[in-house]
Amino acid sequence: MTNEIQSQRPKEIDAEILRFQNNYEKWISIVGLVNKKPYEIYTGLADDFWIPVSIREGKIIEKKLEDNVTRYDFQFKDENEYKITMEGLSKSFNKEYWNHSKFVSSLLKNNVSLEAIASSLKNITFEVDSLENWKKAITATLEYYMKK
Repeated sequence: MTNEIQSQRPKEIDAEILRFQNNYEKWISIVGLVNKKPYEIYTGLADDFWIPVSIREGKIIEKKLEDNVTRYDFQFKDENEYKITMEGLSKSFNKEYWNHSKFVSSLLKNNVSLEAIASSLKNITFEVDSLENWKKAITATLEYYMKK
């Protein structure tokens, strides 16, 4: 069985923000949606990517920079409907979390089911507690969308 590969990421996609507690730490997931389905997931400690708690949605915007470098920004509207853009999602999160999140996102972009990704993650053991916590956080995010 072959999966259809997403040929090109839209420059701007809708995003939802999920917040949760994970082993006494506050975590955040920024979930990019295409056709109302998870397409990208970036997860890390909430302190690493601060946005007002009242913000529950926004957009992830892809920016092509010099030397073929890509940057992802998060944009949301404040209480007065002004657009606020936070540049560089990738520099905001722990680099290891970001890299693992990119891998999960690539599975989503290739139409691997949420159930298959969550099941695979549960079977991986990381030697480092922080990565185990990341695994729990991203699995919780996937499970949230499996229930929708």
